[in-house]
Amino acid sequence: MREIKKLFADFVKRFKWYISGFLVICLFVGVAYLKFKSLQRRHQLVAKLVVESLNKLEEQSKKFKKKEVEDPFLGKVHLRDYFLRDVKMSLVQKNEIWEKVSKRVEKNTNVQAKTAEVHGDILKLWQWTSNI
Repeated sequence: MREIKKLFADFVKRFKWYISGFLVICLFVGVAYLKFKSLQRRHQLVAKLVVESLNKLEEQSKKFKKKEVEDPFLGKVHLRDYFLRDVKMSLVQKNEIWEKVSKRVEKNTNVQAKTAEVHGDILKLWQWTSNI
């Protein structure tokens, strides 16, 4: 048993730089993998929120045409609060994600973005404009 410990100690002493390098590389690979998975989850969340936002805007437009609601538009921040209410992340992270969602929604040709006063508040509004 004593000889095995000595052999192991000699092995570690002889190859300590290689072992250290290997462990550092493993650490970097692990951190990079976790970062990649986190970014992947965020991209999936953004894509999901874009689809849900567009669906909600289209639904609001249909309800307005049927006279079920009084406004054809929805507030950008109201949609953010509605869709991100159960998401477990900081307010800063929620705002970063919502900015990405906003850019994609506002690039959609079926959505008109405008700023208006609603019930005394200045809001950025989105309105579904397509008849299709």
